[in-house]
Amino acid sequence: MMITRAQGRIDTQLRDAEIRAARSLGVLAIDAAAVALLVGVHTDLSRFWPVPTVALGIAGFGFLWVVWPAKLDSGPDTRAFFETFGGGLELTTKRQMLADLLAAVDRNDLDSRLRTRDRIFRWSFILLVVSLLGSLAVAMTGPALQFP
Repeated sequence: MMITRAQGRIDTQLRDAEIRAARSLGVLAIDAAAVALLVGVHTDLSRFWPVPTVALGIAGFGFLWVVWPAKLDSGPDTRAFFETFGGGLELTTKRQMLADLLAAVDRNDLDSRLRTRDRIFRWSFILLVVSLLGSLAVAMTGPALQFP
């Protein structure tokens, strides 16, 4: 029962990392589209169009960093574990498996890079929203909207 719970915890950690990466990839696409739009119509915008564009680029690099693969511990190598403990007593094998799984869970929980990725995502998302609002301000003050 404890081995199943430890395996479930590792599966949850892996799934959370995949969800974080997928979410960041989706927001990165929105960020890239906004940058492409600003660069594409920059002649119709005010002279301050690079300001939100650079901010969107910084947010995009933050999302890229979050998407970059993280090395998570998924537990003991099955083949190596079997070669080492395969012929042993069942109770000893289960204890060792549980110890290895709990060590993997602890290593993943203590990995500060995972918490940093959440923090980077939050700050990049805030920067994205502020940059999009700045883009609207730049678009509304551009030469295309000024009357002769």
